[in-house]
Amino acid sequence: MPERAEPAFFLLARFAEFFEELAGIKQAIAEGRLAAMLTVGDEAPPSEPGDLAARVSGRLAGLLRAQWQAVARTGTADEAKAQRMALYAMAALADELFVLEIEWAGREAWLDVLLEHRLFRSRNAAVRFFAITDELLGTRKRDALHVDLAAVMVLALQLGFKGKYRGEQGEAMLKETRERLFSVVSRDPAAPPQGPAFPQALQHLLDEGEGVRLAPLTPWYAAAGVAALLYLLASSALWFRLMEPFRQSVGAG
Repeated sequence: MPERAEPAFFLLARFAEFFEELAGIKQAIAEGRLAAMLTVGDEAPPSEPGDLAARVSGRLAGLLRAQWQAVARTGTADEAKAQRMALYAMAALADELFVLEIEWAGREAWLDVLLEHRLFRSRNAAVRFFAITDELLGTRKRDALHVDLAAVMVLALQLGFKGKYRGEQGEAMLKETRERLFSVVSRDPAAPPQGPAFPQALQHLLDEGEGVRLAPLTPWYAAAGVAALLYLLASSALWFRLMEPFRQSVGAG
């Protein structure tokens, strides 16, 4: 992936935007205001499970399509390819969360409005996600785009995607895949060697614990910046402590 036109780590930035939307929807479910959140203008709020699922799926699909169009307009062919892989990972993560992790009225109906099928016309994320990670990990000569994509993939795994490795027997493979992706990111020469660029913002998140379990990702992403995110990805102990509240924010019932 040698060509670049988009800013550095644009995939990570778009993942942050997508996760903020996911966390907002999860928070609306937890607070019993999902129907109000999905109501536009004077229309009647959705009440049936199928309608709720369709509207959530449409909302997320619209965001992912907008991200794709932005890169397709201004990015290079290499960036477009990387963005497509990242979008697939985001769709796969959302589908698993809404079917297997989050307790909500549209859980069963989500199978009819899968983001993967809506955007990619396939229903094979349990296997295909790991085909993408295998291709990425098998690349010998990696550049910043590979690092950016690896960061997105390890985030998706840490936030709950398990695919074909769901269940106790797959835990070892999930851990190995996370660690291998982690090593790709931690070797990035652009990662700051001296620690987080914004330690106060990061410490605030660590101190809050359960208080930020439903918090969107973008506020701290914007505050800490890409440099701090890269540092976190390169510092596993701090990384897993920091990500636990965000994992809970989309995985807890």
